[in-house]
Amino acid sequence: MKKSIISFVFLLSAVFAFGQATNYLTYDYAFCDLLGKVKKVTVYCETSNDSWNFDYVFNRNGRLLSFAGQDAREYYVRDGKGRITSTFNDHTVWSWNDMQVVSEHFSCQGEENMYRYTYDGNGKRTGYFDENFMRHSYRYLEYDSHGNWILRTDGKEKETRVIVYF
Repeated sequence: MKKSIISFVFLLSAVFAFGQATNYLTYDYAFCDLLGKVKKVTVYCETSNDSWNFDYVFNRNGRLLSFAGQDAREYYVRDGKGRITSTFNDHTVWSWNDMQVVSEHFSCQGEENMYRYTYDGNGKRTGYFDENFMRHSYRYLEYDSHGNWILRTDGKEKETRVIVYF
């Protein structure tokens, strides 16, 4: 029993990796898990029975201008530090620890999802725990010359990114 409690505490501490090193230039780049001066990233997602894609567009200062064609100023709410904390309709809420998004909670029309993100000692997002406390690990398959992942999977979903830099 004591060993189980210690294991659970260790597991939770891995979820909240405080004070880890990151190389993100802005909170908006950290939100999208992007290194360097990115102008636009298109994300393509595939599951066994569905596929979709969306774009993030940034200005030269690394500020998110639009998401999926919507003006970011009209779509997202920010905290006093400028971090994205929710959508205006509150369907999605994010929690932060410094430059890391530590959780995401989505709720709309009876559907509810909760993700608690995990990071390694270098600040790289390694996976997440879902609302059922199931661990999902990212497997990074390809990187570009700036160090950004361009292909990853968590076993259920495959994500490919096309990144344009300034």
